[in-house]
Amino acid sequence: AAAAAAAAAKLLQEQPTWLQIDPTAVEQLHELLAACHSESVRDALLQGGQQLLLHISDCFHQGKDNPGFCRQVCGLLANPWLQHMECHHLLAAIAGVLVELGQQQPAAAACSAACGLTYSQQLQQLLRAWRAPEMHRIVGLLQQYITLTLYRQQAITPGIEAATQLLGLLETASSEQALLEPADFYNDAVNEPDFNIKEDYKRWSSGSGLFSFCGHSWIYDPAAKSRILQLENQMQQLAAFESSMMQALMGGARESCPFLLLRIRRGAYLLRDTLMQINNAKNNGSLKKPLKVCAGDPVCVYNVVQLMCCVLCVVLCCVVAELMCCSRTPFKSASYLITRG
Repeated sequence: AAAAAAAAAKLLQEQPTWLQIDPTAVEQLHELLAACHSESVRDALLQGGQQLLLHISDCFHQGKDNPGFCRQVCGLLANPWLQHMECHHLLAAIAGVLVELGQQQPAAAACSAACGLTYSQQLQQLLRAWRAPEMHRIVGLLQQYITLTLYRQQAITPGIEAATQLLGLLETASSEQALLEPADFYNDAVNEPDFNIKEDYKRWSSGSGLFSFCGHSWIYDPAAKSRILQLENQMQQLAAFESSMMQALMGGARESCPFLLLRIRRGAYLLRDTLMQINNAKNNGSLKKPLKVCAGDPVCVYNVVQLMCCVLCVVLCCVVAELMCCSRTPFKSASYLITRG
C-alpha cells in the first residue's frame, strides 16, 4: 500500500501544475461527507454542485478563464450521491456540459492563461491523466444512469445522449492507455434482446443526424453487433428485391429477376459454375438480392451433401465479392460496428 501511494504521488508530481489533482483524495473526502448520513450535507453538496456546474458553463460560453476547471470537474464527478436516482438530473447536466466542452473547436476557442489550452484540450488531458480505478468508477456511474433511465423512460432522453457521448470520451481515453476492458463499455439495457435495435439502426442509417447507439459502436457487445449485421443484410435484400420488382413492372424488363438465381450443374462443374455466376452477379449488381440455387436435375439422396456444399460455396463467394466490390465508406455500413471492436 505504501509503495502504491508513493507511486501515485510521484505520478501526480509529474503532471503539470494545473493538472495536479488527486481524484482518490477527492473521492475519500466525499465518502467521509456521505458517512455523516445527513440530508443537509447531501442537499448542500448537490446545491453546490449545481452552482459549480453553472459557473463552468458560464465561463465556457462567455470565454472567461477558469484556472480551476479540472479540479472542479473532479469534484463534481466524485459526488457519491450521483449514483442515486433522485440525483440523476445533476449527473445528466454534468454530462451535457462536459460533452459540450469536449466538442469545442480549438480554432474558435479561447485558451486558458494558466496552461495555454482550451477547455476541450484540458478535458482530454484530464481524462488521460485518470487511473483505472477512477475511470472504472465514472464509467460504472454513467452505465448505471443509461440503464436505469432506459428501463424507466423506455425512450432515449437528452440525458442518455449526453451520458453516452461522455462515455465515448472516456472510451477514447481508456483505449489509448489500455485502462479498461472493452466489455466495461457494453451497456446491459442496450444489449438486451428486448431493445429495439431495428429502430436504432434505422435512425443511424437514415443520415438524419438523430442520436443512435449505432453511432457509438463500443456500447454494443458482439452478439448485438451480429444482430445488426443480420438486420442490415435483410434490409438490403428486401430493397434489392423491391427494386427488381419495380423494374419488371414499370420498365417491362423481362430479364429482371428479383432473386439472385444461380443455375449450377453438379459434379465437376459445381465450383466453376458457381464462381462464374457470382462474378456475373457482381458485375450487374445482383449480389444483394435474395439467393436461390437451381441445381439442375432433381435432388437425389446421395447428392444432398454435394448440394449443401454448393450452397455454402455460394454464400462464401457472395461475402467475398461484397467485401471486394463494396464502394461505400465504412461509416455507411454496419460492418463498421465490427471493425471498431
